[in-house]
Amino acid sequence: MGIKYWETSCEPTLDDTFLIQVLGGHYKKRHDYVDQLERIQCILQDISSLIATPRKQQQSDDPSREARIRERLSFNPRHITELEDWIDQYSVMLPDLTNFILPGGGRVSASLHVARTVCRRAERSIVPLTTGGFVDEQVLVYVNRLSDYLFTIARYASVLDGNKETIYIRPQSRKASSIERKLSEGQEVVQQDQ
Repeated sequence: MGIKYWETSCEPTLDDTFLIQVLGGHYKKRHDYVDQLERIQCILQDISSLIATPRKQQQSDDPSREARIRERLSFNPRHITELEDWIDQYSVMLPDLTNFILPGGGRVSASLHVARTVCRRAERSIVPLTTGGFVDEQVLVYVNRLSDYLFTIARYASVLDGNKETIYIRPQSRKASSIERKLSEGQEVVQQDQ
């Protein structure tokens, strides 16, 4: 793996996640999650720096230099805890998930769902970097939790906009009426099987 891998595989997807989050944040001016998105953008910039500076290419025989490099190329796990706390904070304000939902729920929510899917793509591209020892494993954990956070605030944005969540129903596999009994307030079935 050369540096070209990082530049062509991970960084563009992290940059895309960046921009889509900005889009999701600007629709709902100054909502509490907008400040969180801005903080996440700074952390994603740090992650991009870690990916662009592979650990194995920075190793040194000098123990004190090696310690400084290791510290500079490590990812602080408190960022993961922070995301998990935010997920918990918003989850209590949402209907329970008893079914799969389809992404959507308005412009803001859809933008955040797109950011989530781009984030998942970035996560898949980071896996070989962490398993190869090039990037701190906590980066992968953070990006995984980030996609869960984006899913949660996409749902929250949908609620704020007064939109209902669309429940996934496998085509021709079961009757929509059995699903409707399990719906939470704020969820709907868009198309029923015939």
